[in-house]
Amino acid sequence: MQLSSNEIRDLVQRQLKVNLLQKKRTRKLVLARTLYYKLCRECTHLTFQEIGETLNFSYCNVIHCVSNIFPQFRFFDKKYLNAYNQILLYNDKTPLNKKFEYAQNENKYLKKQVENLQIKLTNTEKNCL
Repeated sequence: MQLSSNEIRDLVQRQLKVNLLQKKRTRKLVLARTLYYKLCRECTHLTFQEIGETLNFSYCNVIHCVSNIFPQFRFFDKKYLNAYNQILLYNDKTPLNKKFEYAQNENKYLKKQVENLQIKLTNTEKNCL
């Protein structure tokens, strides 16, 4: 069973305390809409155009957000990435292959973070000696 776009919109709005139907371009709303678009792409069979129409935006906006803004989420406020994870992972309707794919990506990301921290620790130790 899949999530509907309305269910996804309700989850995102509740999680981030925003109204996705507003036409403002504040960072908070742009990132929340990006989250919504990405989840719709992953959890529904809707096209970019159909996803855009659910919020009265162009399909170009959806493509831009999913392709350019979402990959940069880790550099923004962590609450958006956390909201994405919670909606995707802790929802009974999310397909298992999506949960597994996310878990693999999260594992790679965390391994990279550990490697970077180990390098910093080694450099710090060298500088202290």
